[in-house]
Formats: sequence, C-alpha cells, structure tokens
Amino acid sequence: MTIMWACFLVLSAIAVLFSIWPFLKNQTRAIDSEYSRSAANTELYKTHLADLEASFSQGDIEPEVYDQLKAELGRSLLEDNTTGDESIAPAKGAKPVLWLLVALVPLVSLVYYYERGPHLELNLRQLIIEQNRLAQANSQTLSSEEIELTQEVTEQLRALIAKDPENLSNYYLLARNLVTLQDFSGAISAYQEILSRDPKQPQILAEFGQTLFMASGSQMLPQVKTLADSALALDGNNTLALSLAGITSYETQEHQAALEYWQKAVGLMGPNNPEAGPLLAGIDNINTILRHSGGSAQSNATTADGTGEASAGDGTVADVSVTVRVSLSPQVEYSPNQTVFVYARAWQGPKMPLAIQKLTAADLPVEITLSESMSMMDGMTIASVGDIELVARLSTDGSPTTKPGDWQASVGPVKQAAFDQVYTLEIATQVE
Repeated sequence: MTIMWACFLVLSAIAVLFSIWPFLKNQTRAIDSEYSRSAANTELYKTHLADLEASFSQGDIEPEVYDQLKAELGRSLLEDNTTGDESIAPAKGAKPVLWLLVALVPLVSLVYYYERGPHLELNLRQLIIEQNRLAQANSQTLSSEEIELTQEVTEQLRALIAKDPENLSNYYLLARNLVTLQDFSGAISAYQEILSRDPKQPQILAEFGQTLFMASGSQMLPQVKTLADSALALDGNNTLALSLAGITSYETQEHQAALEYWQKAVGLMGPNNPEAGPLLAGIDNINTILRHSGGSAQSNATTADGTGEASAGDGTVADVSVTVRVSLSPQVEYSPNQTVFVYARAWQGPKMPLAIQKLTAADLPVEITLSESMSMMDGMTIASVGDIELVARLSTDGSPTTKPGDWQASVGPVKQAAFDQVYTLEIATQVE
C-alpha cells in the first residue's frame, strides 16, 4: 500500500506539472520577450545618442538644441519600455486559477480512484495473503486474530460484490469465509447465487452440499445427495462429492456403495492426506460391519494409527472412549449458567469436534467420558484419527465457535494407546 500511495503522489505531481506548464511557459516567454524588447530599445537609444553627440562635437548642433534632443531621446526610451511592460502584463486572476488547478488535479484523481480504481481488490489481496499466513501458522483453532481478519475479508468481499455483482469469484470467496465463520445461511445464499448463473461447477455443487450438511447438524438431507450426485455426474473424481456420496450410502445402509465411494476418494487424495483420516475410519468401520454380518471385507485400510478397530470379546465393536476431568481455575470469573464445551478433535486435520459434550459452569468440577457415540458425524470419531486434542472451553456467549474473551484449557497430542488414562483440564487461559 505504501508503494501504491507513493505512485499516486508521483503521478499527481506529474499531472499538476502538465496542468500549470502552459502558464509557466507563457510567463517565461513573456519575460524573454520583454527582455529582448528592452535590450533593443536601449541599443537604439545608445546609437541615436552617439550620433547626436558626434553632431554636437562637430558644431553642427547648438547647445540648446543638443540638450533638447538628448532629453527627447531619454523620454522616447522610457515610453518604449513602459509600453512593452503593459503589453505583456499577465491577465488578472491567472494566479488564482493556477493554484485552483494545483489543488483540484490530485483531488479529482483521488475521487476517481476511489470510485473506479482497484483499491478494494488490492486491499483484499493483502488481507487474503495475511489470512493464509495465519492459517498455516495455526492449524488447530481459529485465533481471535484469524476471526477478525476473516470478518474483515468478508466485509471487503461484500463491498466488491456490491460494486461488481457479476464477479462469481468474489461470491465463492465470500461463501468459504462465511463457512469459516459458521454463517451457514449466508454461505448457502452465496453458493446459490453462483449456481443460479453457472450450474455446472462440480466443486461448487459439492461445497454447497457440504455446507447444507453442516447447517443441518450433520443430517444427510435429500438436497445433499442430489448435489453430490450432480457433482459426480460432472466430475467423477471430485473427492468432496465422493465423500458426501459415501455418507449418503452409509446412512441408507448401502455399505458396499459407501465403501467404494470412500476407497476411490482416499485413492485420489492419498492416505497421508489429513482429510483422508475420517474416510479411512469409515472404511474400517464398514469392513467390520461386513465381517460381522457375514460379508467380505473389501479393503485392507486400517485406522490412522495402524491398529484397526477395537473389538469387544462378544464380537461387537467396542466404543472407544477417553476420560477427562474438567475444572475451573479460581482466577476465572463466571456465572453458573455459562456454557462449557468439552470435546476431542483431531490433533492435525479438520477442526470439527470428533466427540463433544455440553455442560454449564455450575456442573464443574466434573469427570466425563468422551466416546465414539458422541460423534457429530458418522465415520468421524475419536477412533478415526491417530492423535487427538482434548479441549474444555468456557464460552462467553454460548457459541460453539471460539471467540476472544472465552476461557479454555487443552492437552495434546493424545494417542489412542493412552486413552485409558484420565486427563485433567483446568480452564485457566483466556482467549485473546
């Protein structure tokens, strides 16, 4: 931005110079003209005076006549020079016009820039670069700085859309930022705007379906299935659409179809991709179901830690769990009805809780167990990833999204092999 303003000042100075150059040039010409006229009059005066003095010396002119003619030559020189000054006198009011132009040129340029220039785009680009930097530096939760920056990016995008409503790229960026802020209704409107103008975008269809899925509390609505199917019809290798289609099939007990969707998605994204963790867990879960139901397992995929699904002695799948003891530090000011969220999430990867329980501050201290049964989405459980992070947060407004002013505690990474331990979380750190 500093470079941009420096360029603006330089260009404004050039524009001002071009505006006043005619005045300066005319004034220079006038001065030069007058200098030439005065010099010519003076030379002519000297010539006539020399002739007059020569005639007087030779006795051709009487003293009285000599004095009279010499005085006449002096008056003639003075009149000629005075007439030249008046003929080149600058017009009255020229200087005020000149200074008015000096003031108006940069002012008009600045107004035009803010009306038609790309300052919003340049500012947005800088904000997005900073947003990406913060996201890479903090892969766990959204910091207060990230939230504020995302909100600022959102406002900039809305301003750009108001200025240029035909730019679908801005709608797409707006939708993704609104999802980050968990403003699902706003994101849905942005995706609908894009699809109303360009309905054959497989990635937009898939992301729209994912947003509807999250907005509904992880319910597989018919619209989500329709969007996933439409995306796959356009691009059969869209990993997000494959994931959604697998969830749809799993929900309707079509385990073989779900297995094929998820296997294909993992094959495209690679098993080491953090986003593949939940799919690998889902694949293992389906294989277990198929084995117990007499079917054949179709994949050798295992859980992210390589141990596979835990099995109880009676042949049923054991519910993996971890115990957490939660308390509030004496330094924390709170009201008894304030909401407390206790949850587990992947140490690396998606930030969505894998198991969560909602309490109030009055319930603390308390010991609770987070298990697979508390999952927000089938296939995404605490057994579906290698390492987890345990978090307890006292919310100031009851929102599940971390905000400045909240108090929290966390521990991690916690490996599945150590789930039999009891982990203590004393809420004592305020979110900035």
